[in-house]
Amino acid sequence: MRCSLVLLFLIAAATADDARYPAGRSEVVLEGLKTAVLVPEGLEEQGKTCSMIVLLHGNGDSGINLSRSLAAWPQDGYLIVAPSARQVSWSKPDVDAALRIAQHVMTVMPVDPDKIHVVGFSNGGWNLGPLATSEVLKPVSATWIAAGYSGGSMPKWAKKRLGVLALTGAQDGNAKHAAATVPALMGKVRSVEARFQPNLGHKWPRELIPYMRWWVGSREGRYVPGVDMNFDWEEDLDAAVAKVAGRKGRGGVLLYVYSDKDSAPHVQNDVLMDPLVRRFGKQNPAVKQNVTDVDAKYKVTATPALLVIGKDGKVKKHYAGKKIKASTFAKALRAVAPNKKLKDG
Repeated sequence: MRCSLVLLFLIAAATADDARYPAGRSEVVLEGLKTAVLVPEGLEEQGKTCSMIVLLHGNGDSGINLSRSLAAWPQDGYLIVAPSARQVSWSKPDVDAALRIAQHVMTVMPVDPDKIHVVGFSNGGWNLGPLATSEVLKPVSATWIAAGYSGGSMPKWAKKRLGVLALTGAQDGNAKHAAATVPALMGKVRSVEARFQPNLGHKWPRELIPYMRWWVGSREGRYVPGVDMNFDWEEDLDAAVAKVAGRKGRGGVLLYVYSDKDSAPHVQNDVLMDPLVRRFGKQNPAVKQNVTDVDAKYKVTATPALLVIGKDGKVKKHYAGKKIKASTFAKALRAVAPNKKLKDG
């Protein structure tokens, strides 16, 4: 009885309105779950806010252990909340507790409500649904790792707000579920994609985490002109044009031109991330250049700019500014794509 009272006191103290977590790593018990909380430096500054990632671990692991996989993220302003299930696997009561823990942290820390993300690995991924669709969290991104979306309805707000990413090893038995996440959620969320690490089984996909880090930032609106991972960008435009010049059939080059002073995040975060832009754009070389490096013959006078250049080296389409539409650019890319089908099969 005495131990129970002490535990209740500790939980109450940890959830008091004036309780704030210090910078660095804290390991506490919240809602009966051992929880790691990783806090960025500098949050004590007036008006400073942070992003929040809620992380659910896999079978037999713990949040305290898995949180170390994201140990560097607080440097980018991410507050990590990683609870641990009471048993080997996640149960509904524990998932409900994880939601309450996230809500508590949102209350006592300066978390921006438009910068909340949820991530689940393996068994944590199979239990990620309640967090991804939570009306309290309303996350801007949900990442299934070594798992996939397991069904259920998506809230209306997800179509304009929620980005979904599925990451897994190509040899993981759950790879098929990660792949199935895309058609299951297409049109129901803001964006959805799946990525696979070659020659990897059921493990944390380390090679895909740098992309995840960039992608999570893009879903909350982070933007650095020219820092983009939508394509495997090349730098030599002349070499790219020469590469497609000798091809039979259709061919062309996607050219993205940016300036260090650009302020149009939608080009990287929405237009270039559009499924059809990616589908048709990845069939040909993609080149990214600073406007200072672009040949004058392409007449790029405003940035950001997206150009479709034909096999003959001449500009087929040229779009610039803040009003570039994904559907319009996808149509232009489709015109030079070797495969013009809207989907496989």
